[in-house]
Amino acid sequence: MEIHPVDVTIIVSYLVLVLAAGVFLSKRVFQNMDSYFLGRRKVRWPLLSVSNECQVELNLCFTVIP
Repeated sequence: MEIHPVDVTIIVSYLVLVLAAGVFLSKRVFQNMDSYFLGRRKVRWPLLSVSNECQVELNLCFTVIP
C-alpha cells in the first residue's frame, strides 16, 4: 500500500497546525501552575463539589468493581 504525496502533505500540515495551536494557546491560557490547578481561583464551590464527587465515584468504580 502506497501513500500518495497529497496524503502525506495533508497529514503533516494537520500535525503542524495542531502543534502550533497547542503552543499558542498554552502560552495564552496558563500563566502559572496556580492558574492551571486552581482555575485562577474563579471556580465556584458548587462546581468544585460536583467535580470532587464525580472523581470519588470514578475512583471507587475502578478500584472496587473488577
